[in-house]
Order: sequence, then C-alpha cells, then structure tokens
Amino acid sequence: MFEPVTDRSIQLADGRTLAFTEWGDLEGPPVMLFHGTPHSRLWCPDIAATQAAGAHLVIPDRPGYGRSDEPQATLTMRGWTDDMIQLADVLDLDRFGVIGWSGGATYALACAAVIPERVTVGGEVAGSGWPIGEEPGALERLTDAGRRIHALAQSDPAAAIVLVEQSAAEWVDPLREHPESIMDENDPPEDMRHFDDPAWAANFYEAITEAVRIGPRCTAWDTVAGYGLWGFGLEDVTIDFHLWHGAHDPWERQSSVDFWAGRIPGATVTVFEDSGHFAVVDHWGEILSAVIGTPG
Repeated sequence: MFEPVTDRSIQLADGRTLAFTEWGDLEGPPVMLFHGTPHSRLWCPDIAATQAAGAHLVIPDRPGYGRSDEPQATLTMRGWTDDMIQLADVLDLDRFGVIGWSGGATYALACAAVIPERVTVGGEVAGSGWPIGEEPGALERLTDAGRRIHALAQSDPAAAIVLVEQSAAEWVDPLREHPESIMDENDPPEDMRHFDDPAWAANFYEAITEAVRIGPRCTAWDTVAGYGLWGFGLEDVTIDFHLWHGAHDPWERQSSVDFWAGRIPGATVTVFEDSGHFAVVDHWGEILSAVIGTPG
C-alpha cells in the first residue's frame, strides 16, 4: 500500500550515492519532492492523489539522510542543485516541477533560483523560515546554540557541522528507536488526525527511522547549508513559485510566508484554513495540480 514504484540510487560525479524513490506514473509529468527534516524518500504525502494526477513523483534523500551520502562541508545550497541535474539526467527528465515540504522548502527554492532552465514550476509547503539573517526576528528566535551555528556556518562550515552534530544528538538519538517522539504534544488536531490511521502512521515513522540511520550527523550538512551562504537570493526566483501555508501550522509563521512572498517576484500565496503543518497531505492533489498544470 505504501510502496514506491522504484527505490534505487545513483552515483554522483563526485562519488557520492544519491538515493531516491519514484511514485505514480513514470511516464507522467515529473515533479521532485524535497522531504522534511528529518525525513526521507520512503514517504509520499498521498499516493492515491499522486496516481490520480498522473504525476511522475521523484523523492530524493537529501545529503546525509537515508541512503544518500553526506557531502564535504564546502558544498553550498547552490552547488547541491547540480545533484538534482545529475538525477534528472539519469531519469531523462528535461524539465520538472519542484515542491519542498517543511525543511525541504529551501531546496525547492534553490532549484527555482539556480536552474530555472530545468524547472517548470516550484513551490513550498509549511517551510519558509529562512534566510535566518535577513528575515526580521528570525535570528533572535534561535537558541543560543542555533546562533553559534549560524555564525560558524558563515565562516567555518566544517566547524559548524561538528557543532550541529553535537547539538542534534539530544533530539535525533531518540528517533532511532522511537520515531514517534518527533511529534509535539502541542501539535494541532488538524495535523494529528492523520495519525489515526495506523498504517499511514507506520509509514511516516518508517521514513523518519530511515532518515536518521547514521545518527545525529544526518542533519549536519543540511543545517549548515541552510544557515550558511546559499549562493542565491529570494529575488533570483524568476519562475512561478507557490507558497502554501496551513493556517494552524505551529512551525511556519505567516510572517515568514509574507517575507518570502514580498521578495520572490510573482509568488503566489495560498492559505489553507483547514490545515496545519500537514497541509501537504490534506491538499496534495491541489498542490500537484498547480505544479504540473492540470485542473485541480
């Protein structure tokens, strides 16, 4: 029921392994989905909606998560987009849509900004929280450790990675045995209703267990790349880019959505009044339709 059509990997030009899954119709319009943090290629927001849309959905494990190797600390968010070009070339995808959920939002943004010749339409769901150093109040909302990591990421990414690994142990280690600990007791009912389905919940948690297989270091490059120098700006996104926001989301602030919308030319904002952080599940068919250009 929750099995992808394919689950495989490729070797990148620098020797790293990049793992990914494919869902839906492999002959359909291609869309890449960038997973949350920490999450992995093993979870599709809504398999039935993906099939109904006729989409060819590709979900890569980001560096360090699942079975994708972590890169050198010097790899930037901009440089990472070449991984996606290599993946698309292997799959014979000339152009493709991109969607980032939660922690994957910035990766969709990177593709839209850096490789617009390969991307048709982009968007993010429940994740527009960066750039930390530019959004008003964002840096102040970080913990003391977060601010130290942010400062180091700008000047010494290798040292920042060590600090991230140390800081992440407290919350990553429990996930390896108890992935359900990722859910917060304050999560709104709009999100928790999905976990009433035991099979759905088991698949969601399986994807978390897979994500953290190497331990706290899994999130190291991911965090440093986000806190560090991206190599592009919000204003560099010139293609159509959607910002989908769940009104009850306890993690993504409306102010962050507004900040991104004010900086991205031609951004389209959609607020789902019935959803929280899991708007990507509640409205996956609508989101896919907007990216592949089919009637919602």
